[in-house]
Amino acid sequence: MFIHPDDRMILDKVYKKSLLEKIPYTIEHRLLMPDCRIKWVSEIGHTDYESSCKPIHTTGTIQDITERKISEEHRDMNRKILELLNDSGDLHVVMQKVLSVIKTRTGFDAAGLRLQAGNDFPYFVHDGFTEDFLLTENSIIERDTNGDVCRNKDGSLCLECTCGQVITGNTGPPGRNFTRGGSCWTNDKADLPF
Repeated sequence: MFIHPDDRMILDKVYKKSLLEKIPYTIEHRLLMPDCRIKWVSEIGHTDYESSCKPIHTTGTIQDITERKISEEHRDMNRKILELLNDSGDLHVVMQKVLSVIKTRTGFDAAGLRLQAGNDFPYFVHDGFTEDFLLTENSIIERDTNGDVCRNKDGSLCLECTCGQVITGNTGPPGRNFTRGGSCWTNDKADLPF
């Protein structure tokens, strides 16, 4: 594991200040793991010195705080989205701002929000999708080879893809990609159970 490159300068600054002022240090920073995952840690330490003020050794603790940092990031993102949704104004503009927050905070290359229009759920706002993708993926109504709408046994429309599964509540038990509420995310459709 290595210190995340973006955190190296601030970490060096904290260590140097601790040594120069002979004070303990506390810092939260990221580690880059060998498998490219990022872990957040809280590091606390102090240095012992010889009588000549030469540093002998530094001792401390490092605690994994990744889950806490993720929760803080989600809470902050949710707060920002709720603030935007409480703004009055054009729904399309507000939803585009919401999408921008989601895309920026998650680091996704592309994202979209669907709203119901008639029997379908096209993208109301989107960012990062190609026009070709939108031409084939904007509708989630399943169609047969003749282009006719497919229906379930109860006569309701068949909705395809992950979005259709989430909208119909057909997500199965919560798992790796699904929350208890049925929300889902993935960067690889092979991860999904359907």
